[in-house]
Amino acid sequence: MIDPAVAATCTETGLTEGSHCSVCNKILIAQEVVPFTNHTEVIDPAVAATCTETGLTEGSHCSVCNKILVAQKTVSALNHSFTNYISNDDATCTEDGTKTAKCDRCDVTDTQSDEGSAKGHTSVVDAAVAPTYSSVGLTEGSHCADCGLVFKEQEVIPALVPDTNVDFHLNQTGVLSSHRVDVATGAQKDAPALQAVTSAYTNFSGLTVFHGTLANGERIMTVALIGSDGISEVDITLNVVVNTDVVAGYRLMLVNADGTETELSVGSGNGKSSFALNFANGAQIIHLVPIAE
Repeated sequence: MIDPAVAATCTETGLTEGSHCSVCNKILIAQEVVPFTNHTEVIDPAVAATCTETGLTEGSHCSVCNKILVAQKTVSALNHSFTNYISNDDATCTEDGTKTAKCDRCDVTDTQSDEGSAKGHTSVVDAAVAPTYSSVGLTEGSHCADCGLVFKEQEVIPALVPDTNVDFHLNQTGVLSSHRVDVATGAQKDAPALQAVTSAYTNFSGLTVFHGTLANGERIMTVALIGSDGISEVDITLNVVVNTDVVAGYRLMLVNADGTETELSVGSGNGKSSFALNFANGAQIIHLVPIAE
């Protein structure tokens, strides 16, 4: 009778095939012991943990019987690591901005408040604007260059009102006499108005000429170029022409700023008299001094 073979395992011996008598049980072919084979180890590789997933340590098992030889252990998830935060440059004058870091191990980012990054206001001066006769002006102000917050409001300065009044002095025997004449209207302070010289002209617009007698008896002529902004101050020398009867019998003495007088050269012909004036200082005052006989 056959005694079947028993296969050896990794840990248990086996037997070869044998036989015996089924009547008397005599061993006809003895079974021999087959040694156990031992385990055949196969490495189970480690699995690296990530920021969000657990990992495994290295282990091993038998490739024949699958018995675990070295058990793998669970490695905890590493969690994100944010160490290098960079400003997002989004702070305002009064509010902190944010900063963002990329995880040292993966592409996940983290954004948080960038404490203390508020920039504060940057004050700049809004320069004053002087008013003119045609436009208003502004007082000096200030505002923040970054957010526009106004620290000091600029106030509107009204446009200038043309003032065509001029003060001048006549030097008479060492005594300075002061007079105020509106060269636009010929009006005097405390004296009758001068008379307009309607026939006066020059090669420049806005010529205004008045002549007459002051309160102290002196005769004068006012000459000015008057525009929309009042008396013009232009560094230009013009030839002024008037009817000769306006200046006949008089020397024309230009009154200087210091009260001295400079005689003008007068040309005459065809009932007209002409003389040159420079208007850099605005209105000009001419003292009409009688020519001695």
